[in-house]
Amino acid sequence: MKEDETDQSKPAVVDNLARVQAELGRLAKLASVESAEREELVAMIKQLQAWVKSEVKLDLASLGQAFSGDKEVYLDAECNLVIVEEGGGVAKKPLDLLDPALFLIVAREVTPRLLKIVSAKVTAIMEPPKPSIRVILLAGKKGSDFRKHRPHFFIMNSGGTAQDLGISVRPRYSVGTYGRPKVFGPLKLAPNQQTELVLDKIKEADVFTSLLVEVACKAPDGRTYRGRATFSVENHQWQEIALSTS
Repeated sequence: MKEDETDQSKPAVVDNLARVQAELGRLAKLASVESAEREELVAMIKQLQAWVKSEVKLDLASLGQAFSGDKEVYLDAECNLVIVEEGGGVAKKPLDLLDPALFLIVAREVTPRLLKIVSAKVTAIMEPPKPSIRVILLAGKKGSDFRKHRPHFFIMNSGGTAQDLGISVRPRYSVGTYGRPKVFGPLKLAPNQQTELVLDKIKEADVFTSLLVEVACKAPDGRTYRGRATFSVENHQWQEIALSTS
């Protein structure tokens, strides 16, 4: 399946997940599965597997005596049951061609595993993107001697909305000492929004070589992100500050 097709299928998977969970739970509890119901369950498993598109390993102990003596059992990306024997032999059987008793054993084991994978994917889709903070330091029109000319310092958010954004900027000098931090905020930066922060003119005799930048902000879901990084004043490119919740 092509990537754009996968993206288009995501809303449908999200909308149908609750129904699929209910149906799989109902059908998998049956002591026996009639042909029509088995076809329905196979179709649901194929729908989930078409989105997961990866091998789903099954627990041999949970599968019971039907697979005793086998080394590994898994459902492949094409919904084939793959059995790896202890001697190295491999048997592959389409899920919809398994006999009813064996199918029920496999369905009871594979459906909760598929649902767990799909639920994790759905959660990732539904979660708002975290903020992504970048900064850049540019020289003024009159040159890059920051003792004479105040530099231009920009901050940009290329991710999700950053709320209660606080920034601390501290210059580091060539002798290894730090100047006083300049603190900004709280600010709010929408996705792809940037703003210039006015730094103090450097008055010390020794020129500064880098900036220590520390940021903290909240995402719309309430999680707080923090990050810090040191950037050389010679680098006049956008530089990202790695953010984490820890």
